[in-house]
Amino acid sequence: MSHRHFCDVAGHYWQCEGTACVPATSPDGSWILYLSRETPEINSTTPVHIMRVPASGGPPELVLEGRGIDRQSCARSPANLCVFSEPTSDDKQLIFSAFNPMHGRGRELTRVSLRQPNPGYDWELSRDGSRLAITQFDDREGQIEVLPLTGGVAREVDLKGWNRLWALAWAADGNGLFIDSRDHPLHYLDLEGRSHAVWQQELPGCHLTRGIPSPDGHYLALRGWTGESNVWMLEGF
Repeated sequence: MSHRHFCDVAGHYWQCEGTACVPATSPDGSWILYLSRETPEINSTTPVHIMRVPASGGPPELVLEGRGIDRQSCARSPANLCVFSEPTSDDKQLIFSAFNPMHGRGRELTRVSLRQPNPGYDWELSRDGSRLAITQFDDREGQIEVLPLTGGVAREVDLKGWNRLWALAWAADGNGLFIDSRDHPLHYLDLEGRSHAVWQQELPGCHLTRGIPSPDGHYLALRGWTGESNVWMLEGF
């Protein structure tokens, strides 16, 4: 989404979402993949590197370079697909391309038209590598587009009464998504549009959460927010 920040590490900026950096792992789990660039600002012409580092530890290595890359995602073994997105030069489309952590850029997979002006988006590859889910931030509606990568027809999933969708993550079984918005607690959404609340952020007025399921689907990692306030009384100044 457009609400991304980057951690400055040794003169380079690692992709972050909110305040937490969000790398990806290769399908076999042997590599950690992250985005790196030399400036905090990003647009469709900014050089961005996808880097890899061994999960067991070691120096980072270059996978590929592109322009304006702001997201990457990988399927889970036995699937072997990894995908990254980069905008067209006019910011009107988002191009999804395959890549291999060892061999670099692959073929273009599909494109999505971006709303104008582009308010931000989030997307994720399903764990079997067969589908992409993408949502675009919109003040009027909440909609997710599911794009098949192995044949079939794209479908739209509408969340009636929702808007301002902020983040999504595929459930481990591929039958639904964990959805967060600016105005609702974290929900689970099936692909027929039925949803139920999973977790309510404790901090009043703050709904910017995210849920990421474990590979076996038995656990859900939650990102929440906390707040602290302190008051000091000064005398004799």
